[in-house]
Order: sequence, then structure tokens, then C-alpha cells
Amino acid sequence: MTSSVSALIAYPILVFAALVIAGRAVLAGNARSSRRVTTAVTFLLLSGLLRERAVQEQIALRMSGTIDVPLVRQISTVMLMLAMVPLVVMGARWVVGNRSESWNRRILFLAALSAVALLVVGTRSRATGQYIDVTPGWETIVYFGLFSAWTAAMASLYLSVAIRELRHGGLPRRYVVMIVALALLSLWGVEESVSIAISGMAAGLGLAQTFVQWRVAANENNLIFILLLGAGYTAVPLVHRLMELAGLDKWSRAYNGLLPMWADLTSACPEVLLRQSGLNSNPRQRTHRRSVEIRDALSVLGRFNCYQSAGSDIESRLASAIAESAEMRRSGALPGQFRSFPIRSATHLADEISVLESLATHWPLEPAKP
Repeated sequence: MTSSVSALIAYPILVFAALVIAGRAVLAGNARSSRRVTTAVTFLLLSGLLRERAVQEQIALRMSGTIDVPLVRQISTVMLMLAMVPLVVMGARWVVGNRSESWNRRILFLAALSAVALLVVGTRSRATGQYIDVTPGWETIVYFGLFSAWTAAMASLYLSVAIRELRHGGLPRRYVVMIVALALLSLWGVEESVSIAISGMAAGLGLAQTFVQWRVAANENNLIFILLLGAGYTAVPLVHRLMELAGLDKWSRAYNGLLPMWADLTSACPEVLLRQSGLNSNPRQRTHRRSVEIRDALSVLGRFNCYQSAGSDIESRLASAIAESAEMRRSGALPGQFRSFPIRSATHLADEISVLESLATHWPLEPAKP
């Protein structure tokens, strides 16, 4: 298959995908799932490259007598199929629950057999110089049957995962958007697998030539945009990681926003400081630790509580009273009877941070005087 998309559109997408792959290799971490996603996008990029006419002609020119343009086209399809394999491995682990290496090896073995089979059954169409998509014969049926099976497996697994996660609920908004997008992409994948299988069957039997030609035109056009969607989808966690490194994500902003209040409270109550859990903690974990230390300090300062409930501007007066209580403890004042500060409790971390951030916005800039 040769791409029908203009190079002015295709090449920027190829470059974008290459940048996403490079970024993920550096920043996405060493988790096995992350590496598998990066591998999938890499195969997808290779497939896209091998569909470009200029690339096909250059390879045929430099490998004259060994690799010709029809073979490069079919290798592109093999790369596209291989892009699905690491995703099938991941999806099977999530849906079936089998996490053994022997299970993974079986899937990889089937993928290797499928790749070889695609090239073998594509031999006759390569000899004629035409697309296998329009070549009558049993080989075309087998070729697209194999390809569609992998497409259907991948799409069905991830559609199942997406439906399961949406049913469970309780996901942050960002993840809901990602899961809905995954469900839509998976539905499209199911439709494509059925459409491609029908087209392969029709071409092999010499039937429905109008539909077959439509499918060929779609295949010539689709892949570069599939690459754009795939690279864009997998770039989302990369963008989030870059925001973390720049301190622009919500947890880093919360962590920094709590700093003045946290510094005053922990200087008055140093015993609440938790042991460092490691240098690799992420912004969410660091913010969680800071919120725990603030809450613990507030418990300690309950015996120095000088807050008076009467009056308006409650949060401002509460922040000032807490700061004054911290200064009392720093200055060695004698503790009194414990009185908790009237701070709303929270049911989850995001709510807790919201409560503490609201208090931190009213934190006095100058040290409070007892």
C-alpha cells in the first residue's frame, strides 16, 4: 500500500510521531506497559514511513534485486500488524488476567507466525506488481483474515477495558476523557476489522469491486491519520510529565501553594515531618505528604488554639489564629486545653488539598505575634 496523502501533511505527522517516541523513551519511565505502548507507536511510525512513495522508491533503488516496491508495501502492512501486538499483550493481561511470561510468549509467537504468513501469501500479488487488496485468490482472503483478526482482537480487548472502567466510575475527569476516547477508537477498530475482512473476502472472490476499490482508497489515506491519533493519544501522559517537570501540573501548583503555611507550621512542630520516602516520588505523592504534615501540625497546635468564632471573614481569621498558635509554640508558651481548629474534613485527597489551599490563600505573610 502506498499513501495517497500529500507529503506536506504526511511528513509533519511522521516527525511529530518520532518526537513523541523520543520523548516517551526519555520521560515515560521504565514500566513495562509504558515500553509496550512506545513499541506500538514505533511500529506504527515504521509502517507510515514505508507507505510513503519516496521512501518505497529509495529502498527499492538502494536494495535493487533484493527488495522492490511491492515488498516494501507488504512490509508496511506487517509493521502495522506488529504495532497491535504489544497492545494485545497488554489488553489480554487486563481482560483475561493472565500475567505469566509464557502467555506473552504465545502471543508473540503467533504474531511472528502471522508476520511470516502475510509475506508468504502475498508472494503472488507481489509478482504481479499490484496491491494484494485487489488480487483475486485464496491468498487475499487469508492475508486480510489474519490482519483483521489482530485488529479485532486489539479493538475488542480495549473496548472491553474502556466499558469496564467507565462502569466502575470514580475516575478523575482527565482519565474519563482518555477512557471515552479509547472506547471510541476501539469501536472504530472493530468497524475497520470487519470492513477489511469483508473487503479481503470480496477481493479474493472477485466480488463487489466498487466496495473493494473504496476500501483500497481508504487504506491509502487512513494510516497517516491513524498514526496522528495514536501518537497524539500516547503524547498525553508525556505532556503531563513535562508539566510536572515544569511545575505546572495541579499537584505541583498545590504543593508550592501550600509552602508558606507548611513552612510556618512545621517550623513550630518539627516532629510532624515525615521521613523522606525517596527522591522518585511524584508531585501527587509529595503534595499528599505535605498535606499530612500540615494536618498533623494542626493537631499539635490544638493545645495553643486561640481562634475566636465570632465575627466575619472566617477563613482569614482562622488562618491568622493558626499562625499565631504556631508562633506561641515556637516562643515556648505553655500549652492549654486541646481545641481543634474548625477546618472542614475531606473524603479524598483532591478535596483535602482544596480545603488546605483555601486556608493557605489567607495565610499571613508576616509572622504572627502571640
